[in-house]
Amino acid sequence: DDYVFKGRIKGRHLNRKSVDRVVRKTFKQLGITGASLYSTRRTCLTTLKDKGWQESDIMAVSGHKDLNSLKKYLHTTPKQMKDMAYDFD
Repeated sequence: DDYVFKGRIKGRHLNRKSVDRVVRKTFKQLGITGASLYSTRRTCLTTLKDKGWQESDIMAVSGHKDLNSLKKYLHTTPKQMKDMAYDFD
């Protein structure tokens, strides 16, 4: 009963393909190109990392079971690169 995307049938939820189809359709209607459910998830998780969240906490909210699978979603942003460069001062 705690599904984020509840289905039309009571007690059921949308599967991953259905959610992806809805998200892609919505992006297309909004004129957003090159985005997907995956890229949106990656952006959200990277934003949490940028805000200083610990990787273990990001794993907890994203449902990842191990750090290697989480790291596939996290990427280094230009802001992080800039901040790292300033650490050498």
